[in-house]
Amino acid sequence: MAKFFIGAEEVGESKEVSFEEFIQLAMGRSITSGADWGGGRVEFGLSGDGMLRVSWKPNGIDVRIFSTTNRSEIPSLLLALPEERRRLPFREVEKRLAALRTLHAAVYLLETGRTEILEKALATGGEDLDSYLGVGEQLFLESIAPGSWILTVWTGFRNSYRSLLSVVAIVYTRGRDAFLTKLEAESRLKQLDVEEREFRLTTQKINYCLGMAKKLHNPESEQRLRALVQDQVRALLPDSSQEEVARATRGLLELPPPDGGATEN
Repeated sequence: MAKFFIGAEEVGESKEVSFEEFIQLAMGRSITSGADWGGGRVEFGLSGDGMLRVSWKPNGIDVRIFSTTNRSEIPSLLLALPEERRRLPFREVEKRLAALRTLHAAVYLLETGRTEILEKALATGGEDLDSYLGVGEQLFLESIAPGSWILTVWTGFRNSYRSLLSVVAIVYTRGRDAFLTKLEAESRLKQLDVEEREFRLTTQKINYCLGMAKKLHNPESEQRLRALVQDQVRALLPDSSQEEVARATRGLLELPPPDGGATEN
């Protein structure tokens, strides 16, 4: 009989979970290394700083997954592209990745007070916004899992990581429940106080608008940003309805309610 766990047994952070929760954490990761320790234990290093350990016990098999991310490190984020096809043209993957990095860059530039840079870029067409970010601020792709199209994404700065979470939380309206569940599961996997607080804060803010338009200095820039965001949302979610695209665009651009409360979904 197989049992499934989150956490490393030797550091006292192990908890038995259902197969459904276990596979949610393991699915979409790539195997990056492996070791046979003998004595009925093998381990596989996974993308996203994960470790998969299989141990043969007298009464069955223990399968556990745990994070190798240290407390001071920024974790990776596993993000599923909403796609049912097993094979995608390169151009389609490139278009979606470009849309994600453009939206992230726009949010991050505004969140870090670089409004003038964004406005100048928008005035010239808004091409390659993330070229205005430092190398560590940009998004890094560690792996893409075929079939499920799950990306393992990383960035070197905590503020950049928060901007990525905000973009995904607002844009992925159709998969909101799945995204929330994934965040909660990931926070349990990491077993890191700082990251668990970060996930909670992000999930609490999911119904808020970012108010990006408020931070711009002139109506022309707002119009350019609105057109850019709408185009990138449509590219990232090509099968979404016009209503879903408009909803995600509003979530990124419009102002939060006066009392700071959540908007209605």
